[in-house]
Amino acid sequence: MPRDYDCTRPWRDQLDEQAIEQMISTYAPRALERLGVERLLTVKRMIDEYRAGNLSRDELVVLAAHYDGLTVAPTPVGEDPEPAPAEGSCGWDVYMAGSHDLIDGELYDELLSSMKSDG
Repeated sequence: MPRDYDCTRPWRDQLDEQAIEQMISTYAPRALERLGVERLLTVKRMIDEYRAGNLSRDELVVLAAHYDGLTVAPTPVGEDPEPAPAEGSCGWDVYMAGSHDLIDGELYDELLSSMKSDG
């Protein structure tokens, strides 16, 4: 279950590492064996491993689709946005990777689509 991000506390302390590890072992056990939970703890890190050739596109997409990290509340129109965590929010991690051209537009769309279809 995703948790609401509290910008007054470190993002790392707010992640449920056990739940994330269990999800990875369910959907990509070989990736967990190869890389360990620390290197796959957030979608940002998963994208880094994908870019390094250590995680397949299919593994990345399925893990992102099932990732339960931190959620950032939507900002009402006209208000300043709440700070986002450095890592741990699937949507934010994907958005940042796309906006910094770390992933191509096709993968960006595929990740967003997989996240919507899971929820």
